[in-house]
Amino acid sequence: SFFSSFPFDGFVSLFRFRLIFSQFGRGKERKRGGGRYRYPRDVFEGRRVELVGPPPFHKHWGLVLKEMGAVVVQRLFTAHEKRIDYVVINEDPPPAIMRRASELKLPLTTSEWVYQCMIHEELLKYDVELYGYEADE
Repeated sequence: SFFSSFPFDGFVSLFRFRLIFSQFGRGKERKRGGGRYRYPRDVFEGRRVELVGPPPFHKHWGLVLKEMGAVVVQRLFTAHEKRIDYVVINEDPPPAIMRRASELKLPLTTSEWVYQCMIHEELLKYDVELYGYEADE
């Protein structure tokens, strides 16, 4: 038979063989190469994202968002900010952030939304109930 020429014996080896070869040809699967995780590059392509939180939050999520194609900005309180697409926060936002987001009509979202976009490899619809806050509160 076809499988008699392969150096394995029993069901477990056949299972391993199928598992190994079933991984080939999956174009959209994230792969590990050189020990580095490859994020889906185009998910946030061309989007400007503001991060609001402590320095470790900025460091981690800034790198993740940049790898996914976003432009990370820090302009929420500048006088003439022309464009921010999303504001990603790590906890309940302070009233000043809520007011500014309401003035600029910006969606306040959490890192969970970014994580779900990464998993699904697409920009998911922003849902306040699942991922964020109403700016009008």
